[in-house]
Amino acid sequence: MYKEKLHSNTGVAILLIAGILFLAGLPRGIEAENAPTETTAPPVTMFQVRFLADGKTVGTQTVPEKEPLEKTPEVSLPGLIFAGWEDQNGHLTELKGLEIWADRTFTARLYPDLTSHAAYLFPDQNGAIRPDDPLTADDLAAALTALVVPGGEEYLPGMPEGDYSVTGETVGQVLSKCFPGGVEVPETETVTRGEFAVLMNGLLSRGGDETAVVADAVPYPDLSLGRADAADLLDAAVPHTPDPEGEELVEAFLDQTWAPGFFLMGGNLYCADESGQLLRDADQGDFHFLPDGRYTSGDEELDELVSGLLADWIAEDPGADRDTIMRKAYLYVRDLPYLSSPLHGFGETGWEIDAAKTMLTKHRGNCYNYAGAFCALARGLGVDAWCVSGRVFSYATEHGWVEANIDGTIYVFDAQQEARHIQWHTGSGDFEMYMMTYDFAAQWQYRRPAR
Repeated sequence: MYKEKLHSNTGVAILLIAGILFLAGLPRGIEAENAPTETTAPPVTMFQVRFLADGKTVGTQTVPEKEPLEKTPEVSLPGLIFAGWEDQNGHLTELKGLEIWADRTFTARLYPDLTSHAAYLFPDQNGAIRPDDPLTADDLAAALTALVVPGGEEYLPGMPEGDYSVTGETVGQVLSKCFPGGVEVPETETVTRGEFAVLMNGLLSRGGDETAVVADAVPYPDLSLGRADAADLLDAAVPHTPDPEGEELVEAFLDQTWAPGFFLMGGNLYCADESGQLLRDADQGDFHFLPDGRYTSGDEELDELVSGLLADWIAEDPGADRDTIMRKAYLYVRDLPYLSSPLHGFGETGWEIDAAKTMLTKHRGNCYNYAGAFCALARGLGVDAWCVSGRVFSYATEHGWVEANIDGTIYVFDAQQEARHIQWHTGSGDFEMYMMTYDFAAQWQYRRPAR
């Protein structure tokens, strides 16, 4: 029996060994098919996207690698216009749908908002708008400063400064930094103030029929409403509010007339005819008026000297009448120092303008300079005055003085002799040679040539 059991166990062992050997000989692929499986997804890379506007973070996003941006932050800042997003190289980039491969920062491109609808073309100290004069660097800077909405001041570009005229290229370069898409300006040597008004109104979508003038607007005598750019110039020069309906801007000025006769605006003399229209390139007695309506002595330098002084005196006393300002002009000339200079012959003419300019620039001169300066100032006020080269005293000394026809009476004005009298009489101010009749002046034996 023992032998039979041993034989049986041996057979079982042989079968087990055979099975093990069989399984060991199977291909590994078959084993793998029957083995359980486990899979691990690769890690997803996330990138940070940051949005900056006016130096501040206005939004962040975490975006999976290669995924597109679906939205960007809204940008609304006082005084600024948003024009898009810049990449790290400063290039405008369309962000919607842009695939993200790395951490990115995008910066808002901002421009100053110039839609304040303010006046931006300003008259000079004499109240003239000067539409045909060249635009200066200071004009350009003043215009953009006036137009910018509060909050956008720091985004105004750096601008040239000075009273020199700017070229079309310069105007284009400056404005291109203020308007998305840039600005094209003809590369001319100068841009007139009128051309600038038309250009700016086009960029700002304003002008003419789209605006209404405030009720107390003051017109500019040197601006003719017959000009093609008149509406643009008025829109640029007069403070107003938008009015999408009407043509009130032009109509407010079409109804404007002046009282007939001479009047001052700033330091310039104008004259209106009987219908209330300005005289332009025309004469009124011995007074000549330029095409822009201003009186001229015939010498531009003298005109500027006179209008500057008159403007200052009027600004000091806005309610003063003509006689008060004329008296101030006389005292101004009287108190300038005397300087001995060559005399002029009896009845000699042609020296008046040079004598006046010398006195008003060098601030000293002889009797002819005193006469020329006061005469120029009086005429700048609309007084019918003229210089006289005659003689005085019993010994017939050559002398210059001023005469004026005021309300049909001829009066004598002698600033130099009055100054001399005050000097000789230790500053006594109770002696006047201002607006003397010839009866009163006879004591000094004035002798004048026939006019």
